[in-house]
Amino acid sequence: MKIHLKRLIPIICFFIICLVIFLKFIYSNSPEKAVSLYNKKYNYNNNKILKKSTINEHSKLFISIDNTTIYIDIINSNFLNHWKVTTRFSINDIYNHQINRCEWDTLRYSPQVGYKGIYFGIINDNHVKRVTINNKNCTVEKLKPNLYLWYRFDNPTGFKLKITN
Repeated sequence: MKIHLKRLIPIICFFIICLVIFLKFIYSNSPEKAVSLYNKKYNYNNNKILKKSTINEHSKLFISIDNTTIYIDIINSNFLNHWKVTTRFSINDIYNHQINRCEWDTLRYSPQVGYKGIYFGIINDNHVKRVTINNKNCTVEKLKPNLYLWYRFDNPTGFKLKITN
């Protein structure tokens, strides 16, 4: 039985394509790997992930920190369960930050989140019980002693910030 090279080439190409697709699933099938690849791509080598939370089934929020900067990553998945960092916010000079400062940023390519943006800020204080914007509770994360990060996904409506100690 003689094997013809013309018949063998499409079979080999098919297996190579299947192998590439399989490897793609291995290297991007988790939000942690997506953040790691993003950090390597943009040379964020000293980031330490402090908190992970789920926004919904297709979106995750990671909070990481280096020496003086906090990073908020929003990671979304597509229909093939490939995860990608779609938005990264950063708060610089965290230990000299104004206590009642609120920042607003627009979400880029995050239709799964369901909102147009995020309010966020940090608080350098001992105890924070609650943060509200327009009488709606925000999520407050304790990152270190005397360092809290708060955030809320919302649509831009102007805001009335209230911090309860």
